[in-house]
Amino acid sequence: MTGVQTCALPICPEIAAATTFEFLLRERVSRLANFRHTNFARVRDVERVMHGESTLAVVADRVPGARLSDLLTVAEQQLQPLPVEAAFALARQIVPALAVMHEEARDACHGAVAPERIVVTPEGRAVIVEHVLGAVLAQLGLSPSQYWKELRIALPTTAGEPRFDRRSDVTQLGVTVLSLFLGRPITDDEYPTQMSALVHGTYGLGGGFEPFPEWLQVWLGRTLQLDPRRSFANAIEARDAFVSCLEHTDER
Repeated sequence: MTGVQTCALPICPEIAAATTFEFLLRERVSRLANFRHTNFARVRDVERVMHGESTLAVVADRVPGARLSDLLTVAEQQLQPLPVEAAFALARQIVPALAVMHEEARDACHGAVAPERIVVTPEGRAVIVEHVLGAVLAQLGLSPSQYWKELRIALPTTAGEPRFDRRSDVTQLGVTVLSLFLGRPITDDEYPTQMSALVHGTYGLGGGFEPFPEWLQVWLGRTLQLDPRRSFANAIEARDAFVSCLEHTDER
């Protein structure tokens, strides 16, 4: 680890106190120990710490830069949406990266894909962080509304208990990419009820008044599972469709 800077992410006491949370977290860190990708921050270990009220922390490689959520918030406040070119550049990294995780890490899912858990480096590289939380978050037993409003975790609307799996990753990917192309964060009240209106509305790329290209509307609809019969089952399917669409359009 010589020359590698690490940081410790304190786990909220309310989360860490959940039944079997620490055991499941350590098991997940061990399972993903060999997963390497330039668009994912490497996780090193789980440690006992004393950080305020926190007693548990995830140790990972430090990633310089700013959270995508902060960049989108500032862009909205300054009435300067993220440039369309930058949105495409980040989406071209995030979508394939999540697909690689689904390909290489058997049965694994991120569980909490969101602008809040993506760091953009000064060089413009998108780095997905905190991916070891995954299905461990199901231990919290929150409602879908609570997961979204309290933790910014978008979950598909399904009957029964909220599920953390690859399909939920795809939904979260859709929310993240939608936010990218709108050039602003998705608000508390917009998910899930306003997804169709945002995808098919008149506020398109970068917050402009032209709607999204038809191919992007279709792709976002399938990631957000607006029609469950046509939704992507995993990020691999979402990536293949995204790349295919880009190859046949004039988009950046």
